[in-house]
Amino acid sequence: MPVFDAPRPKVAAEFEAAMDDLMKRPPSPERSQLTCLFIKKKREVFRLPASIQRPERVPEEEWRQAQIEYGETEIDIAEMCEDMDGKPEGGEDEEVLRLLRQRYEKLVSLTRDP
Repeated sequence: MPVFDAPRPKVAAEFEAAMDDLMKRPPSPERSQLTCLFIKKKREVFRLPASIQRPERVPEEEWRQAQIEYGETEIDIAEMCEDMDGKPEGGEDEEVLRLLRQRYEKLVSLTRDP
């Protein structure tokens, strides 16, 4: 999991640890349910981008777009959890976890000094 150049907010450290734990698990109904619980318990992680100041070297539009994409992942996960209706088959979370990690890493990469 990537790290911020500046000191990470506590929620970022918790998020990274939880994501690493989820990704280590094989796709299963249990992991799909854990993904839904993780997102419900860690809603503040989707407000994280708003708490990070845009680095001056990053164009405003690029930063805004990365924040929007990251925030939309919460919607993707909520829809996945709703579609499962409490009866996961396993693997439903593969795509949303991939997107969440990808979008999070993009935001982190924008905060790094070149």
